[in-house]
Amino acid sequence: GYTAPRVKVIYHREGEKEEEKIVAEYQDIKAEFKKAVEVLLRVKQVGKRKRVKRIRLVIGGDHGQGAFRLGFRVLIDTESDEGEKEVLHKTINIATVHCKKEVGAILE
Repeated sequence: GYTAPRVKVIYHREGEKEEEKIVAEYQDIKAEFKKAVEVLLRVKQVGKRKRVKRIRLVIGGDHGQGAFRLGFRVLIDTESDEGEKEVLHKTINIATVHCKKEVGAILE
């Protein structure tokens, strides 16, 4: 299902510049990770035909077009009884921070 994002508004001033209103939309990473793993396992019918060998979480972000976006990719390494290996993956966006510049203080 869909998880409605939480919204946070902050005001940031850098030096003598005009104060900037920053709107951040974000979701609970634990809940979204759990949901992504469950969906991948169900859709790919893991457990019936394959075994899970390892689950990984890769987090990354980038600033562009007036916003910083934070996302993650779930990677599930599987292996069949016949030894066939497959990596299942799903990418999820978990946060968007609408700001002019990528400033570490804002993201904290």
